[in-house]
Amino acid sequence: MCAVSMITDHYRGKWPSTFPAIEIISITRGQWDEYQKLKKAAEDYDKRTGQPDCVKPEVADWEKQIEEVLRKNGLI
Repeated sequence: MCAVSMITDHYRGKWPSTFPAIEIISITRGQWDEYQKLKKAAEDYDKRTGQPDCVKPEVADWEKQIEEVLRKNGLI
């Protein structure tokens, strides 16, 4: 399993990924930045160790939904 999958799976478990729960999500800018930092570090590790790019389409969709809510709340 690539490191990126471990990071994204963990955070998808912490933060809802379905409506309407995503509309009342409680994520701070700092938490989102921490997620992005960890994900980037995992991507770098995967690249160094020859792991394939393993971001699943559903993860990319989830990230877009989270970003929409954060934008709507003026956090990004």
